[in-house]
Amino acid sequence: MRVNIKPPNRQFYDERCKAARDRFKHADIMPPFLVTYMCYSVMHRALGGNVKILRYVLSQIVSNAWSDYRNRLWWTWHLYIRCSTRDEIQELIDQQLEELTGEDEREWPDVVTIEEEVKR
Repeated sequence: MRVNIKPPNRQFYDERCKAARDRFKHADIMPPFLVTYMCYSVMHRALGGNVKILRYVLSQIVSNAWSDYRNRLWWTWHLYIRCSTRDEIQELIDQQLEELTGEDEREWPDVVTIEEEVKR
């Protein structure tokens, strides 16, 4: 579903991107409308017109919506159809949270090893 739009003049596109990068170094002190206009002007020159900008933006919106829909559909099927118990669902949710945050929030049971029993 992703559309690759090639600029009509690659060298001109690269020059515009370099000029935009140089200007964006100072974007934190610029007003938002100026930053927006700079983005628009680079896309207008690179893609060759308003119609191609509109087509590119709409294709990105559709691509993001389709990706979100596929992700939600997969998780719904995986969690509520494939898994048979609430414990399996909770385990998968905990694993996903651990991947995102890097912290394990699950409560692990206290395991007593043989070495600890000998010391007591």
